[in-house]
Amino acid sequence: MKIKFLTAIFFFFCAQIFAQNNFKKVSYANLDIGVPQNYESDSEFEISSNIFKARWKYLTEKTLKENYQIFFERTEGDTDVKILEKVNFISSGGKLTGKKYYLKHGVKINNNEKFHYEIVAYGIVNNQPLILTMYFKNNPNQNSDFNDLMKKFILFK
Repeated sequence: MKIKFLTAIFFFFCAQIFAQNNFKKVSYANLDIGVPQNYESDSEFEISSNIFKARWKYLTEKTLKENYQIFFERTEGDTDVKILEKVNFISSGGKLTGKKYYLKHGVKINNNEKFHYEIVAYGIVNNQPLILTMYFKNNPNQNSDFNDLMKKFILFK
């Protein structure tokens, strides 16, 4: 009986430790970015708040060139998605190309906040080929729509 109780306590504390795996910084294309107040990160490759989420995937240059279209097809395969426009922007000094989408029913992020805008883009940032996916609560039209953290990921040309 005592062993079962101790085992249950052990698993409870382990679950608590892993559930609170909130990163203090993220690494975006060889740049360390501190996670500001009102933001959170459950991995080194994403950061989110109640108005913005960014996540990225590193690829080899060959894989990026041969397969970037797959990431657009995944988003465009959903019937509730509308392509708004093609976008080109600067991301921490690198040039990215992508598409902006409107998500009719939205995507739930952080405390069930619904984000209706998504940008999927590809390119090379600091010699690192990557795919960047960003979700926005409001339509990202111009640089003045972005806070300081967002501007590390996207600045329209």
